[in-house]
Amino acid sequence: MSPARTKRIFLDVNQLLSNYAVQSYFEYRGLQIDSELNRYYLHGFLLPRTAPYNSGSYEIRISFPDKYPWDCPSIELLTYLWHPLFHPSVAYIPFLSFVWSPSYPIHILIECAVDMIDRGTSWDVACMYNYELKELFFKDKIQCEKKICEAIEKYACPRLNQSSITLKFLARKAIHAKLHFQIDRVNQLPLSNSLKQYLTTPISIQDLM
Repeated sequence: MSPARTKRIFLDVNQLLSNYAVQSYFEYRGLQIDSELNRYYLHGFLLPRTAPYNSGSYEIRISFPDKYPWDCPSIELLTYLWHPLFHPSVAYIPFLSFVWSPSYPIHILIECAVDMIDRGTSWDVACMYNYELKELFFKDKIQCEKKICEAIEKYACPRLNQSSITLKFLARKAIHAKLHFQIDRVNQLPLSNSLKQYLTTPISIQDLM
């Protein structure tokens, strides 16, 4: 793995954990390292700011390419999102490569993704890529908005109240920071196998509720 790429990714993670403005629209859940594929994956939840999408959170996985930061990372949606700007059969958030610059920290790209979700309430028909939603919008706007709310209630993850974060998760974050987010180093610690598994497995929001 490229030392320059690794250093840059760890710097990005540090900013995610220390920047309170970023934490208002993104919940960091861990950095996964696949040594065999030479890949880094960052896990977390997007927190939209505009109704109706701000009633839920949306799990994502960010994949850092080999030539990061020169090449744009990809953001995969792991939560189904019925939204005007997202095609239902496409799991990746579109158009991010058009706004990416190597000088940007990763939280800029994350905020762009959140902004795209927030734009779902503007109903810019020219930019609708969910054709079923577009057809329903022209046929019955009230029914369309109702279906969006039903999809959010059915598929979106719950919003995590900051006060409900468990002590176990805070300890996990502290250990990751101590290891400089080199999660593969967890196996070198004198810990039980179950604890090592917890520290190296990306956490889900349900584990914190």
